[in-house]
Amino acid sequence: MDLTALLRDRYGLDAVLTAADGGHDPDAAVWRAVAPDGRVYAVKRSAAGVAHGLHAVAHLSAHHVPGVPATVPTLDGRACLVLDGGELSVTEWITGEGGWGQVLGERWRAYGELMAAVHAVSALGGLPVEDWRPIATGPTRVMDERMSGLGDEIAVVWRANSARILAAADRTEKLAATLDRDVPYVLTHGDPHLGNVIQDERGVWLIDWDGAAMAPAERDLSFFHYGWIADPAMTAADKAAFFAGYGGREPDPARLSYYLHARALEDLESWARSGLEDAAAEDRDFSLRIFRGLVGDGGVLTLSEG
Repeated sequence: MDLTALLRDRYGLDAVLTAADGGHDPDAAVWRAVAPDGRVYAVKRSAAGVAHGLHAVAHLSAHHVPGVPATVPTLDGRACLVLDGGELSVTEWITGEGGWGQVLGERWRAYGELMAAVHAVSALGGLPVEDWRPIATGPTRVMDERMSGLGDEIAVVWRANSARILAAADRTEKLAATLDRDVPYVLTHGDPHLGNVIQDERGVWLIDWDGAAMAPAERDLSFFHYGWIADPAMTAADKAAFFAGYGGREPDPARLSYYLHARALEDLESWARSGLEDAAAEDRDFSLRIFRGLVGDGGVLTLSEG
C-alpha cells in the first residue's frame, strides 16, 4: 500500500509520513502526517469492523463536543476508507502529554465534563448496541483449559489464579442475567483509560474510539468509579473531581460491577493470549507483566472480588 499516494488521491493531502506509536493494539498502525502548511494529522490503519468508531468521532465533532479530535473526511465525504483487511482514518494530531502514568491533577474535573458531553449527544445509528452478552466468558474458559498443560510462565501465573478467574466468569454471567436493562443508552467510548487521553494547553482529549457503542453510561463510568484507569490508580480526590465534572444521576452499582467484570475477563484473556502467542520475547514479557498486574493487589480481577 502506497500510503502517501492514497492520502493524496483520496484525501487531497500531500504529507510527509513517519511511523508513530500505536499503543498495544496489534491490529492497528499509526503514522504522523505533516502537510506543507504545517498542519499535522494522525493517520491510523485499524482492523476491519471498527469504522463505527470513526463515525462516532465525526458525530461528536459535528455536535462540537470538546476534547474529541476532528475527523478529516475523504474527498467524497467519507469518515474513513475501507481497505482490504482494514480501515484507514485521518484525524487531527494532538500534541501533548499522554499515557497511563500522566498526571491529570485539576483536570480530572475537565475529564468528567468531557465524558458528560459525550454522553449527552444524540443517539447515533449504526453503532454496536449493548446486548448483555459478555463476550469474554467463553474465551476465558477456553483459555483456562489451554493453560492446564503449558509450561510458559504466564500459564503458571494463570493456573495459580484459575479458580479466581473462573469465579469471575460465573459472576459476570449472573450479573448479566439479573440487571435492570430498562435504562437510557448513550454513546459510550468503551475504553477511556489514560492511555487514550492526551493533555495539551487546550485541555483534555479522548482518542481511539474503535470501541464506541450505544450502551448505559456505566460502560464508561465503571472505569472511574473503580479508579483503575491510571497508574497509579485514581485517588478518592481524583474520583470526586471527575464525578463533580460529570454531574447527573448516580451510576447504578450493579451495572458498574457488571462492566468491571466484563472488562476484567476481556483483559485477562487477551493479555494471556498475547503472552503465549506474541512472536517477540520482549512482547511476551510485557504481556506477562501486565497480566501479573491484572491479578495482583489493586488489579482489575481483585477489584471485581471486592
